Amino acid sequence: MKTILTKTKNLNLTKIIKTTAIIGFLVFIVGYAVLNTRLISKGINLKINGIENGKIYEESSIDITGNAKRARHVLVNGREINLNQEGEFSDVLIILPGYNIITISAEDKFGKITKQVFEIIRKEN
Repeated sequence: MKTILTKTKNLNLTKIIKTTAIIGFLVFIVGYAVLNTRLISKGINLKINGIENGKIYEESSIDITGNAKRARHVLVNGREINLNQEGEFSDVLIILPGYNIITISAEDKFGKITKQVFEIIRKEN
């Protein structure tokens, strides 16, 4: 009689452990999916330094730096520039005398594009 009760307790304990493990695994998968979906839905976080919209420049070139988190490609006026693992980039941009339009765009792995347009003026010397 004791062995039947012991076997029944062991079977119940085994079922509880298996059920707990399965539920824990499912909670982990759902949590992981929710966190990654949240990051995907945010899109690209594009931050650009070294250029200001509407500014008048006297130099013929400007250094542009920035960060494009979650981006696969960054383009400056249609020209691709390199990104490091953290999404940081830098570029030297030659500007012509007069009115210039600078477009900086970033694309993520799902094809979502974020872009910023800067209208600047270079003063002739």
